[in-house]
Amino acid sequence: MTVYVFASISILFVMCIIFLMRIEALYPGKAEVIYAPKHYFYTNSERKFLASLIRALGDQYLIMGKIQVSDLINLQKDLPFKKKVQAYNQLRRQQVDFVLCDRRTTRILAAIQLINPSTTLQNDFVGFGFLDKIFKIAELPLLRFYKKNYYDISELRYSVQSALEQVPDQNSRVKKFANLQQSF
Repeated sequence: MTVYVFASISILFVMCIIFLMRIEALYPGKAEVIYAPKHYFYTNSERKFLASLIRALGDQYLIMGKIQVSDLINLQKDLPFKKKVQAYNQLRRQQVDFVLCDRRTTRILAAIQLINPSTTLQNDFVGFGFLDKIFKIAELPLLRFYKKNYYDISELRYSVQSALEQVPDQNSRVKKFANLQQSF
């Protein structure tokens, strides 16, 4: 008896699959999501800033773009699972426009966000507080520049170099975080 039930269910399942395939054949493309490539990786303002940044810094640093914050910031290892998932999801939703890395080691040195000049109201800066907090805790500089048509190269170089002077060396950062984790 159970063999007949199993065989009947199997035949019914196969018939449903065939039926769905025939419907798809009758309405091609209706069940598909249409994807189209972006033509440019950067927006015009991002390209202008990147060109200025390269002129300001030369080939001294590796410059990467459109990076998720979760690729830059680690979570504390001994967090409870639920809190770790929640914190990771917060990081994953955030993105920075550019990241400066040591050319030889790819050590992350600083992150850069471009801001629309129209961002003036306090409500527009709500997301900045979260990023400011986590980058400060991680001791990773987060620089912000307004989007412009023209960037003063020497001013840009000075801003970046000043921020990079504040970056602690890797050994002191590792020791500090090891001590921080022991205190929890």
